Amino acid sequence: MSAEDALEWIERGMLLDEDERHDEALAAYTRALELAPENAEAWVLKGNALSDLERPEEALEAYNRALAVEPNEAAVWLFKSDVLATLGRVDEALAACESALELDPTDATGWGLKAAMLALTQRYEDALTAYDRALALDPEEPDIWVGKGDALVELERYEEAIRVYEHALALDPDDVAAWTGTGDALDALERHDEAVAAFDRALAIEPDDTDALVGKGDALTGLDRDEGALALYERALALDDELAWAWMGKGEALAGMGRRPWRPTSARWLSSRRASAPSSAKASCWPPWTARKRRWQSTRAC
Repeated sequence: MSAEDALEWIERGMLLDEDERHDEALAAYTRALELAPENAEAWVLKGNALSDLERPEEALEAYNRALAVEPNEAAVWLFKSDVLATLGRVDEALAACESALELDPTDATGWGLKAAMLALTQRYEDALTAYDRALALDPEEPDIWVGKGDALVELERYEEAIRVYEHALALDPDDVAAWTGTGDALDALERHDEAVAAFDRALAIEPDDTDALVGKGDALTGLDRDEGALALYERALALDDELAWAWMGKGEALAGMGRRPWRPTSARWLSSRRASAPSSAKASCWPPWTARKRRWQSTRAC
């Protein structure tokens, strides 16, 4: 048994990961670590496989083992940050992200992830600053523009948010989150017809997107089209019956059908809907994360 044998297992695992055979890849990395228990790369790859298998506690342990060997690997601090966020340990996730940025302050992904963490802790002004740092480094990443737009929506700066989402859509016209964010901002401005059109664009791309279904339901409620809204909330709940904001919307639609005289303004309703979202709904904070892990893996020399 030798270090070369361990490298062969690592190479095998990476090929299996490329085929999304993560269980088999995990077994390969585990075998490599039996042969070379201080191989930091194998620990990172094992962490990535465990993350892909939605086993974040074990992934965190693997990343910690890697960092014990190579503490100056900025990407691994970011991988650790992401799983900590998935576990709801956002303060620790933010600290890990900051450790990564101390090692590599030119990493746009790191700044974007930090911004997402700040948004999770409702520090939206700080999140905007971090998003701007990310965009200065990589203005061609639509997910950064979307994140910035979402932060602006939380700050009720809806017109600015719409312009930011337009940047994202210029880069990727099929970005569902950008269309949904646009719809949320338009609905908050009580431009309900335009909001419906934006949500329709999102649903044409991803018919089962629950954010778009609920958002369109909210916009239809604003237009007093409660029966259509009710159908959308029920579709969303059929996909996920723990969507608190869909249940709230359904209640409002039913009340509207009973001609209830009071209905919240769009901005108030949007704030209520977002505040009711469980933290797990936002965990994987950074959409391009899987691609980032794959890029890291592809650049490793075995």
